[in-house]
Amino acid sequence: MIAISDKTLEDFEFPEVLKQVSQHALTSLGQETVLAIRPIESLEFRTKRLRMVSEYLLGIQNNSDIPSHHFKNLNEIITLLRIENSILSPQQLNAIVYNHTVFNNVTKHFKKFKILFPQLHELGSHLKINDHIPRMVNEKIDQHHRIRDQASQPLFQIRRELNRLKIQMTKSFQSSLNHYAAKGYLNEIKESMHGDRRVLAVKAPYRKRIHGTTLGSSRNSTIVYIEPIENVNLHLESQNLKFEEKEEETQILLQLTHQIREYTPHFRQQQNYLLEVDVISACGKYAQEISATLPQLSDSPEFDFKKATHPLLLISNRKSHLPTFPQDISLHDHQRIIVISGPNAGGKSITLKTVGLLQIMIQSGLLIPVDTHSLCGFFPQILSDIGDNQSIENQLSTYSYRMKNMRSLLKKADEKTLFLIDEFGTGSDPDLGGALAEATLEQVYHRNSRGIITTHYSNLKLMAHRLEYMVNANMPFDTKTLEPLYQLAIGDAGSSFTFEVAEKIGIPYNIINKAKKKISKEKLSYSTTISKLQKEKAEVNETKRALEKKQNQATLESKKSIELNQKLNKKLNAFETLFQENQKFVSLGKKFSALAQRYHNPKHKKSVFNDLFNLLQIESVKNTGESYHKKKLQDKKLIENLLKNDLNQYVQKKRQYDKKKTEQKSLKPLTIGDKVRISDSESVGTIEKIVKNKGFVNFGNFMTEVKMETLELVHENGTSINE
Repeated sequence: MIAISDKTLEDFEFPEVLKQVSQHALTSLGQETVLAIRPIESLEFRTKRLRMVSEYLLGIQNNSDIPSHHFKNLNEIITLLRIENSILSPQQLNAIVYNHTVFNNVTKHFKKFKILFPQLHELGSHLKINDHIPRMVNEKIDQHHRIRDQASQPLFQIRRELNRLKIQMTKSFQSSLNHYAAKGYLNEIKESMHGDRRVLAVKAPYRKRIHGTTLGSSRNSTIVYIEPIENVNLHLESQNLKFEEKEEETQILLQLTHQIREYTPHFRQQQNYLLEVDVISACGKYAQEISATLPQLSDSPEFDFKKATHPLLLISNRKSHLPTFPQDISLHDHQRIIVISGPNAGGKSITLKTVGLLQIMIQSGLLIPVDTHSLCGFFPQILSDIGDNQSIENQLSTYSYRMKNMRSLLKKADEKTLFLIDEFGTGSDPDLGGALAEATLEQVYHRNSRGIITTHYSNLKLMAHRLEYMVNANMPFDTKTLEPLYQLAIGDAGSSFTFEVAEKIGIPYNIINKAKKKISKEKLSYSTTISKLQKEKAEVNETKRALEKKQNQATLESKKSIELNQKLNKKLNAFETLFQENQKFVSLGKKFSALAQRYHNPKHKKSVFNDLFNLLQIESVKNTGESYHKKKLQDKKLIENLLKNDLNQYVQKKRQYDKKKTEQKSLKPLTIGDKVRISDSESVGTIEKIVKNKGFVNFGNFMTEVKMETLELVHENGTSINE
């Protein structure tokens, strides 16, 4: 069972994401359904939903012209159909036909391109297409929601009679109009409409001379509106026919409603299918907007996000033309808890919220903005504590609220839990709060829970360094400008740069110095050392990037040289072959020329033929004999030697380079107890322990873990072995 509270969904702004997704839905039902999306427990259903959204996204990207899936809401119609003897209106019956047409178009498209849309095709493959329903409705009702004249024979007769009466009423009225106009009884406007009835505009003094029914008068009573008596009788007859028409139409609709009532479940299935397509379409269009993709999926409590971005931040930055920095972060069996530290405004909370939101999105069937090589697992329980949640209503202080969340964490955390906590343990005395946070985190660690916390507490940073499956991380700052780089660096704790930032923003030096004197030397030394190490690491990384760039250039040049040598060898071999063939033909040409000259002498003709036969035999032996091939190999060797001499300088330089690398590798290996320092660093420490090519170096006030190849052996006088 999934245990992700609404509070956790709000912490990571999941409802805001759903609001953005819902804007892509075509129907109000689709929008409501999107807003109600929650994490999916079933692995099978979750995987299918993700693949369907991915297929729809691929369809958008490939311009596959997916038909519109906009549909009518049939909920009221379906409710009416469940009531016996209920009657649907022509508009409602046409709505059923409309949905049926849309359903047919969409399912036929996915069937036609089922190689591209296998999951979307399967979604509606079990639903039948029943063309009998639209034919049945279209025979009775036209597209303007009017019952057709041919819907029944009685209706046809009634409407024909109504048309006859309408023509007769027009003729009769025109006759009365002409008659009374000629006598001067009518006003200048002559006629008007009273409701749906034509009336004569009679001058008031002549109203008693008109045979008919008075239906009204003008405001000043100068005009009286009278319907001629002939039209009164015809109108009465027309009204009777219209009543009969209405009764016949009701019977037609009643019969038609009864005929389609048995298909009510089918209408519900069609609507549910189109609703599902609307939701999938909205998710697919949102995925296109945030450049989302479908990563590799796992049912284990783990994830490996590569180039992950926060979707809300991405959209907001895009509108403001600002960059969004992707993050790489992972949790697995050997890296269960990450402790992120560093100065405020460096991106720690954004990284935490990115992880939480992306994990909730993928578990809810939404694609996420990560690299396709990312891995996303499943966490049945996600716990969070983000921001200041002081509650006036519940009379809880910030710290009390955090203590309540800490108690909940201790109570619920297990090996399938993901916890994400911002500023873990804050809100009280730093020493006391830090100690309680450390004890809580250690308890959760031993339960094999996964999680990420942000903190400024030094004891939590040391704890992450000490425990095997807990790691430190930091959000590096530019050591010169103290501007955040918004990149997560796994492996080292981060400095808060408290005094450096204070100095940068203009806090007086005397205040900073007084502050430094008020804290213990150990804490100041620890903070200073971390800051220094971060600066040195930044410089090392910069040097490393420069060396890698040079190495890549050298590799490229070497590759070009090899390709050039191969081309030269190929050309020389071809030249050698051509030269040998030419020499062969020149020699043969001379011999044949001599034989030809002897052939003109009749005495020598017989001997010429014998010599020609012998010459052909000799050449055949040369081409197939061992001596010929041996000579060819010798010539080839000679050319190869010439080429090797041309490349002597290159080979000699490469050997010198390899020799230098071998000499560096042959240096005495580092062992426990050696005095060492990190390359390009001045701090000297002692190796306490070596585990899997990683050394644990004691620098006095703290111990750190570094790769062995980055360490240099230091003499007793403090100089490096390489100096």
